[in-house]
Amino acid sequence: MLRFVILHHVRAEPGDSHYDWLFEVDGDGPLQTWAVDHAISAEQACDVPCRSLAPHRREYLSYEGPIGGDRGVVAQWEVGTFSLLDQGPDCFRATLCGSRLRGRVEFVVCDQQWRLRWIPA
Repeated sequence: MLRFVILHHVRAEPGDSHYDWLFEVDGDGPLQTWAVDHAISAEQACDVPCRSLAPHRREYLSYEGPIGGDRGVVAQWEVGTFSLLDQGPDCFRATLCGSRLRGRVEFVVCDQQWRLRWIPA
């Protein structure tokens, strides 16, 4: 099974935080990553804007602590495994099996903007 992690990324400025969703898409490459402005509910479906980020280093699968360059601190909000359902330049669909989140997540481009869609199991 492939691994994922959701990191709560808090920056130095008050109120400046988001959640980084990081996914292992192969055995040894970088992590596919999106940023979402707030936590989602495990039990409630949602469709919210998100941002695609540059791939992140694999070390973030197990890292918590300060980010270099005074870019804040990250803490694990969720960890688990996932099954990849579909992947392309404008979509990423997976079934998550985490400690909080169990269900289907989709990162898709709609009207030239990335969206996260969560469908609980």
